[in-house]
Amino acid sequence: MKEELFMRTSHLQDEVQSYIRNVSETYQVHPDMVTLAVYTAAAVSAGKRVTTFDGTYTNRLSLWGILVGISGSGKTEFCGKVLEPLMKRNQKLIEEYEREKKKWNGKNKAEEPIPRDFRLHSVTLEALVEKINQTPDGLFLYRGELSGWVGSFGKYNRDDTEYASWIDLWDGKDLTVHTKTGNNKLIYAKDPCISVLGGVQPHIMKKFAKADFLGSGFLGRLLMVYPHLCYPENAPTCSLDEKLLDFWQKWIENNYLTSSQFLFSLDAIALYNDFCYKYVRERVLAIGENAVDPYSVCMLEFYGKIKVYAEKWAGLTMLLAGRSGCINEEIMQRTIEAMKVFEAYAQKTYGFIFSKDFGGGKGEIIRKLDKVFGVRNRSQLADGLGISKSLISDYLNQKK
Repeated sequence: MKEELFMRTSHLQDEVQSYIRNVSETYQVHPDMVTLAVYTAAAVSAGKRVTTFDGTYTNRLSLWGILVGISGSGKTEFCGKVLEPLMKRNQKLIEEYEREKKKWNGKNKAEEPIPRDFRLHSVTLEALVEKINQTPDGLFLYRGELSGWVGSFGKYNRDDTEYASWIDLWDGKDLTVHTKTGNNKLIYAKDPCISVLGGVQPHIMKKFAKADFLGSGFLGRLLMVYPHLCYPENAPTCSLDEKLLDFWQKWIENNYLTSSQFLFSLDAIALYNDFCYKYVRERVLAIGENAVDPYSVCMLEFYGKIKVYAEKWAGLTMLLAGRSGCINEEIMQRTIEAMKVFEAYAQKTYGFIFSKDFGGGKGEIIRKLDKVFGVRNRSQLADGLGISKSLISDYLNQKK
């Protein structure tokens, strides 16, 4: 993981830049963590009303983000502050439903109030179908510790392939669930839109390495931020700026009033195609279609979905930059830079999960061999060590 890799935010609205910086400095967390939380909050408030269209595909802006960090690193605390405007709105919807429920006479089922709160608490598929149908503008799953989400798969209905339903949800596909209780019937959810955000401790992240997940595409749908540990040396010297907090509250409220579809300029499309069909393609070919080691399989999944996330991220960048019109070359360039940062975080995360230690072990040996003798044939070295050629490249690209 290259330490100089940070997500640039200079192209965003001035107040958004200041807000990210203020939260990062106050809670003493890496700015990339704050940036991912801010983008996810923007995605939730954009709901189904804001999309991108590249001439072929329409994408909603939903994100599935994971903040990887040790316990006590502040990821839960700062997230609570960034998501506060969403939680306030959600609480208002709950209170509104409770007032309407009290007024309802209980006789006419057609007039029974429907809860419109959007934050998911229960993640059983039956409960999820009900919430999707009740909430027209999308849902949000947030947990301080996201391992409980993955750990719940199959817990209630003993379905080991429950993760496959979540893959369909990420894809925006209608969901069909065979209920295990009550009348034992089929229930349906149409047009889902769900964003996910939460923290995971590094050692718990290994729970995400279930054998069933590998090759399914589930892990490739997760955007991870896993910065180097920079434990603060002193107490913070600043506090949250009330003006910026007020700005962020109003920004989220106004974003709920936004409805638009962002198209791409020809220059932006050219950059995007270059990213997909040169940069990403080269890395996929380096791994190869016959890769079987878990690290390489996960990176293939990542590269398969990063092209979609690039379009989503570009749309969210337009919102956070306060821009209208087409996604231009500048926005696409900044988006591609962000995707490369996510690539580095994915390499670090999967390297840790599958014990590909970038700070030592094989990586250190390979770098020393390269320094002394020069690694001329990466394919032969990979075959000799029983790892993929792409992993050799990753090791050699890491700083000592």
